[in-house]
Amino acid sequence: MNWMRRLLILEVVLILLVGPLVICDPENQSAQQAQSSAPGRLMRLSDGVTHFEFSEPRDAAEARPVVVLVPGLATPYFIWDRTRADLLAAGFRVLRYDIYGRGYSDRPQGVAHDVDLYDRQLLELLNGLRIREPVHVVGLSMGGVISIHFADRHPERTRSLSLIAPAGFPLEIPLIARFARLPLVGDYFIHAFGHSQFMNRLDRNMYDQSLLEQYRTAFLPQMYVTGTKAALLSSLRNMPLGTSRPVYERVAAKRLPLQIFWGEQDQVIPYAVGQAMHAALPDVPFTTVPAAGHILHWEKPEAIRAKLLNFLKDH
Repeated sequence: MNWMRRLLILEVVLILLVGPLVICDPENQSAQQAQSSAPGRLMRLSDGVTHFEFSEPRDAAEARPVVVLVPGLATPYFIWDRTRADLLAAGFRVLRYDIYGRGYSDRPQGVAHDVDLYDRQLLELLNGLRIREPVHVVGLSMGGVISIHFADRHPERTRSLSLIAPAGFPLEIPLIARFARLPLVGDYFIHAFGHSQFMNRLDRNMYDQSLLEQYRTAFLPQMYVTGTKAALLSSLRNMPLGTSRPVYERVAAKRLPLQIFWGEQDQVIPYAVGQAMHAALPDVPFTTVPAAGHILHWEKPEAIRAKLLNFLKDH
């Protein structure tokens, strides 16, 4: 009977280890399959295909400069729907895109999803579109890290920076994220349970929960694309999400036009982090948005519309 007991224990262990990988993983679609029905446009760059939309204003007598919208850690470019509409109405040309590993862009294999990858993606996309003049860059959360590093590396290509709850300053890492960063264990955890963990935590992005279902519906399709969870994990491990303060200070010292927006009820990157950033960069305009969470521009576009547009027009 001992051998039967050992066999039973082995079967239980195998179910616990392998079962979630088979049963709980919804990634069953290739990036190429997803791209076949993607809105917008696609461009092949050195690390893979990038999904983007480049829009011209319809009624402007003279189009203003280009505004580039950089999304955050996990959200595709739909997060800029409301901002894009405001920018086009004001006469700006607008470029928004999915960073690698999100939305309809490719999931590059064998490469770290770090600052170098995302900087290369944005630079190659601008060059591919023959956008040579300096651009306004608007970045959300991790997109703020991408944006500030882009401005630091390519000041001649950057006209201004507008950052919404940007990452980069020290913050307390949630237990789940710390667990996911562990070698091997984190890979298993994200592969087996990452889908539910990311979907179940979407409510933390907004203060007004009446918008949650709309946000979830737009967010979900990318989670079926193979490689999404691996890309998210790679960014959690390789992006300087809490160690970019010197870059912020360097860019601010260059007097590059820079402004920051923060939701007072942010649960993703707490408002206290924003206050620390404001204290470190006292000459940078800082706008607090009451009763707003992390994706404040999507939740309350009217709260930042005037300041964003006036800032862009002034520069």
